[in-house]
Amino acid sequence: MASAMGSAAQPHSYYVGERVEAVMGSRGLVVGGSITAENEDGTYAVEFDNGYEYDSLDGSKLAPEVSQEEELQTQMAHLRWRKMQNESKIRSMIVASRQMHEQELLKQMSRDRAREKAEWMKEIIEDELSKPLEVDENFIKKFEDDEKSFRAKSLANKRQHLKSVKKLQKELALRHELANQKVVDLQRKVREAEMVCRQLELKRADADAELRERFVEEAEMGGMTPGDYKLMDALSRRIKAYYESQEKAEQDVEVLREKLRRAETNARLTDPKLKGDLEPLELDDEGLSASVRLGQSIRSLKDTLKMKGVMKEGNGARRLRPERG
Repeated sequence: MASAMGSAAQPHSYYVGERVEAVMGSRGLVVGGSITAENEDGTYAVEFDNGYEYDSLDGSKLAPEVSQEEELQTQMAHLRWRKMQNESKIRSMIVASRQMHEQELLKQMSRDRAREKAEWMKEIIEDELSKPLEVDENFIKKFEDDEKSFRAKSLANKRQHLKSVKKLQKELALRHELANQKVVDLQRKVREAEMVCRQLELKRADADAELRERFVEEAEMGGMTPGDYKLMDALSRRIKAYYESQEKAEQDVEVLREKLRRAETNARLTDPKLKGDLEPLELDDEGLSASVRLGQSIRSLKDTLKMKGVMKEGNGARRLRPERG
């Protein structure tokens, strides 16, 4: 049947009395029949086995009838192919099942070995713990010597920490003194620069007044001579020079004030009496940032020594002495 359906699409010439097949109905039922006549327009008259007769059927809708032997051979080939597919799937399933079984066995063996090893180690530990600890005089003496050595090292470390603190305190005090001296010098420079600004402002004001008194009124009245114009021009240039000098002096004052602000901050942060942690300042002055880091290092070291009991809460450190056993 399958071969009959596949050859229906190809043109084929039929003779009267030849057995043919055709698909009939919506269910695709294949019905056999015989050619009763060949029409002039290329169509055929067909009488089907189910009783239907057609006078004009196109040859493309017909197919040569397949014999029962050929159909059986086709079905057998199809069954053999299905059998091969099923056997291949069965072999694959058997191999996969065998692999899964082997993996489960390996996992179980691994778990059993781990459990046996844990039980073996537990027995050994219990056996060792059940034995009395044998300690001789040499062992006790070595233990005491190690303890004394450890205490001596701890005492040396504590003393080294205290020595470092004192050294850092001295360095910080020196930095604080230098910072205070820098503040004083900058305050003096700021006062001098402000005085220069005031002097330049007074000179400019005097020159402005002289210009108005001597030349402005005469210029309005028209009584100016060429010499007066030259003097007025020279006085105007001098006023402009005073103004530019005053502007530059004011900029210098602002720069000095900014330096003074940073120096005061540096002096405050390097004060040895300062308590508490401060956030580090990101400043351009390398000396300032280094002083800040030094102060923070000292405070951090003090806090560490207090936590370990090396220093008391006061300013002084307690006396260190070896602990008695």
